[in-house]
Amino acid sequence: MLDLQEISDRLEIQQLLVAYATAVDSGNFDAFDEVFVEDADIDLTAFGARSCLPIV
Repeated sequence: MLDLQEISDRLEIQQLLVAYATAVDSGNFDAFDEVFVEDADIDLTAFGARSCLPIV
């Protein structure tokens, strides 16, 4: 049986996945700062970006 912390963790992960998918589907790459850690480098060249973009 799941405890409340595990349920909360799972919901938070699910919300992050939805936020990521929504950002990708809408092309709103500025929304990635809500999904990734501050020092992440995102390679968007497959989507037409010129280079990797740092998340700041």
